[in-house]
Amino acid sequence: MQSDTENVLLFGSGPAAMQLAVLLKQTPSLYLGIANRPSENWLRWQESYIRHGCILSEAAKPALSALSGYVQVNRNYACPEHIEPVWQTLILAVPADAYLSVLRSLPEQVLISLRRVILLSPSLGSQQIIRHWSESQGLSLDVIGFSTYFAATKCQTNANGSRIPTHVITKAIKKKVYLSSSQNNHPAQTIWHRRIETMLDNIGVGYAWLNDSISVEARNITSYVHPALFINDFSLEAITQPPAIPVYLYKLFPEGPITAAVIRRLVDLWRDISVIVSVLGGERVNLLQFLNDDNYPVRAESIPREKIDQFTDLSAIEQEYLIYIRYSAILIDPFSTPDETGRYFDFSAVPFPRAQVESGQRMLPRIPAEDIRLLYRLREIARVIHVETPTVSELIHDFETWLQNKPDIAINPDVLTREARQDLTYLSGHPAAETNSVKEPACDE
Repeated sequence: MQSDTENVLLFGSGPAAMQLAVLLKQTPSLYLGIANRPSENWLRWQESYIRHGCILSEAAKPALSALSGYVQVNRNYACPEHIEPVWQTLILAVPADAYLSVLRSLPEQVLISLRRVILLSPSLGSQQIIRHWSESQGLSLDVIGFSTYFAATKCQTNANGSRIPTHVITKAIKKKVYLSSSQNNHPAQTIWHRRIETMLDNIGVGYAWLNDSISVEARNITSYVHPALFINDFSLEAITQPPAIPVYLYKLFPEGPITAAVIRRLVDLWRDISVIVSVLGGERVNLLQFLNDDNYPVRAESIPREKIDQFTDLSAIEQEYLIYIRYSAILIDPFSTPDETGRYFDFSAVPFPRAQVESGQRMLPRIPAEDIRLLYRLREIARVIHVETPTVSELIHDFETWLQNKPDIAINPDVLTREARQDLTYLSGHPAAETNSVKEPACDE
């Protein structure tokens, strides 16, 4: 084991966790462990790690070569109960709605040994919830949060088309991410803050530290885009009943889900979230500016710069028009070089993920499962802080209407509501006493 800044436990087994493991190990002295909750996926990860002997990350293009490499972890835990109390840094690379359940699954001595928790892809309110929960347990943790995962990474597949959970490929990186820390010290004063900055510098991702976690968590673009685009009959059917003729995530109808009504809902959801962000003390986002400057830009011929900067002051109709233009303008990569027939790179041909059948039930993939959980969380936050969020309610209503008479879809709205309420008990910092009902089950040997 190393010093108290070098022992890092990475919790999660998805593509983002694998990419992060490779980047972390570029620090030679770092001692890295990995853990997850018992599941079929975690069992498959363990089998893959034994078979291949390492975690491997590849880059889809030469410009991303800094993200490629391989790593062998120093510790590998089959179950949280087996984790030793030697880790000072815990990185949560699991969905945001699982943060508290992961922390509750750790042995008490492991929690006591921690000095910081890093949230790789939090949801609105996550940092406050983790900070207040840790304080309720008598812990003093620096809670560091990213605005979002800094890359687009997926698992590699073998010759049979099966996923290799320990082998990933990164296709793109974010232009910029935002960070915040619960410590009062200036971020540059801590080793870990500098380590994060160095890692992002090395892979070419810009960053900015903000003073409050809500402003950071408000800068997750999927919160604004995914629910409107993917929680509707067109997208949900494409995910659960793939059509013979493929359709695509980011194309206009009928090739994809984008219609004028979907864009109107996207803009309306941005207004709902902006109300929540403002009441929680954060800085609201200029949606078009955020889409253009921090994600994928369009050419000035498509949307003039002044319209981007003035977006929040425009009428609702003009806002919807500009967002529709923006998605029309990135059907192709407007900055790519056309081929000899005049065709530009087909930027929007992103296939829908497919629901997987496990134990006789259809499991929704990350998109839209995480987006559905986000909506229930937003509804509960709105209830707690007493604001109206009509578009959040409409999206939940539409989802629950679609879900009717589909008993084979493994998702339960009542459970989503209950889980969101349990997490939000800690949003305000005045939680009720925990009960045994929220503890994780014991690990099977």
